[in-house]
Amino acid sequence: MAVSLNCRFTAKPEPDPQWEHPLGLALARLLEKGLVQRGWQTGAPDNWRDCGWSIICRKQGTELETIVCPVLDEDAWIMQVAPRHVAGFIVRSFGRVSSATSADVLALARDAHQVLKDNRQLEHPRWRWDGAPDSPDSTDEPKEKKA
Repeated sequence: MAVSLNCRFTAKPEPDPQWEHPLGLALARLLEKGLVQRGWQTGAPDNWRDCGWSIICRKQGTELETIVCPVLDEDAWIMQVAPRHVAGFIVRSFGRVSSATSADVLALARDAHQVLKDNRQLEHPRWRWDGAPDSPDSTDEPKEKKA
């Protein structure tokens, strides 16, 4: 099973007057509002490891996490969409499953992509399953994982 869709992109979000650090709260708030409009139940953006923002997203019994963080390059950002909980080999043997499937990850990634694109906060996107989105096999929009 694929675990995450990762995207590198450029954006120029407005600075947030409340939080200067970490960067990107305005971008995370924009993303959260847009995902709610697309039918996702979300939590408020939460400081993720003091370097970015995390949004918990739920829909039809799934639970995923979207993380946005600035990258060292000017105006560069990274976004990851993944199940909130991934069942490893041992817990799967006891019947536990991950909180979302690859199809759920793809659905949320497509919605996040469109929200940022509609708000002119997504330029030069590069998406890739389970790895660095700068690789040659990355795509300009989230796509189904090749078998």
